[in-house]
Amino acid sequence: MAAACGLFAQDTAGAGYRTWMVPNARPFLIIRAHNLANPLNRNRLNMTAAIVAALTFTRSRGEMTPMRLTLTALALAGSAVAMPQLASAAEITPGVYALNNHPDGNASSPGYGLRLDELFDFTPDAKDIITFDFDREGATMRLEYDGSSVRIRGRAFGGLDVGSDYSEDPTQTSWVTIDFTYFKVEPVAGDDDIKTVPDDFVNSGSITWENTGEVIGLWDFSGDHDYTFRLGDGDSDNGHRGFDGISGWGWLDHGAPGTHVYASDWLFSATPIPVPPAALLGAAGILGLPITRRLRRRAQRVS
Repeated sequence: MAAACGLFAQDTAGAGYRTWMVPNARPFLIIRAHNLANPLNRNRLNMTAAIVAALTFTRSRGEMTPMRLTLTALALAGSAVAMPQLASAAEITPGVYALNNHPDGNASSPGYGLRLDELFDFTPDAKDIITFDFDREGATMRLEYDGSSVRIRGRAFGGLDVGSDYSEDPTQTSWVTIDFTYFKVEPVAGDDDIKTVPDDFVNSGSITWENTGEVIGLWDFSGDHDYTFRLGDGDSDNGHRGFDGISGWGWLDHGAPGTHVYASDWLFSATPIPVPPAALLGAAGILGLPITRRLRRRAQRVS
């Protein structure tokens, strides 16, 4: 398809960018992406070029027939499926994200996405490190971002960390249900991460210890930071704590606001969950139906 519409790429020596040129487009179209050392930018450029190629190919072939309209819709729908994943490495867009353990938790192993030390006083003479495993089979942790607020919820397994695993005492581990909302988030200045508007104890939620049904309150806490929670890949896309994908991190109080226990915080990785292809294809079909009908009626009048 790219060859049919005259699409070609040119790497500019020493300049660090690639240019896609689409001579059949009207007007003549050039797409340029910088910082090609970042795989995200390369993928974005290639995907944009593929969409333009599909549209230009259809146009260069003449009349927008129903078949060509369908092919173009399929190309665009397929691109839309891939775009959330391509954007995930740097740009935080509204949607649902699957949450997993972060690879750089200080108390690992076991791995975890949430740590709430002294949530329970299992060992009165020692500090209890209590973590929650987002990767345990059966865990369903998700983050929902609607453009202005963030909600983190789902189930995880965890309890008392005794070194390289959880305690074997069944009273010291449990499945938990987590539900927490950050009511107001905003872009990080000069970056593509998002963060909370700094204000301690405004955002809240709970964690339910399913073995007993006990519900414990959670509140956000900023400490000496200008936010209580941040989602993204760090300043200038440099990654957070050695992980160059999307991370979520922030500090919490548990039991009562203003009673922060070190360490009590989120530290997880996040992956966008793509929109199901069937839904996008269905939408493309619905949007294209009126155009297809008009084309058929026009063809009938001509004949």
